[in-house]
Amino acid sequence: MYLRNGLMPVTTGDVFVDEKQGCTIWSCEEIFTFLTKKLPFPIREIVYVTETNGVYGLDKKVIPQITPDNWPKIKKAVGASSGFDVTGGMKLKMEESLKLAKKGINVKIISGLQEDNLYDALIDKKWAGTLVTLP
Repeated sequence: MYLRNGLMPVTTGDVFVDEKQGCTIWSCEEIFTFLTKKLPFPIREIVYVTETNGVYGLDKKVIPQITPDNWPKIKKAVGASSGFDVTGGMKLKMEESLKLAKKGINVKIISGLQEDNLYDALIDKKWAGTLVTLP
């Protein structure tokens, strides 16, 4: 039913057996990039629900919009996760999001800790976070 309605079910990264390394982590960011190439319908938008309010700049404020044009200036502010994270943290999320944006797929990076924020992002009501898109 999700797919018939053009929605992707919630997914997370996982551990996979790998012939070269023995095992590896396949992050949800890489999974979504893969799925955008394989699904039989176009993907217009992806929403990443995180513990942060979006992508933070050097001033510790949320950056409302990131594009391939402004990314070089913002890149130095984006680092590793504050907790234990083997999937690449916000840096990988941004790298994959920018690839998707270049294909016309908008990416919203939002906090799942703010009440109704996911719902608002899904219905395009005012939401809090970072939009990764073309300029």
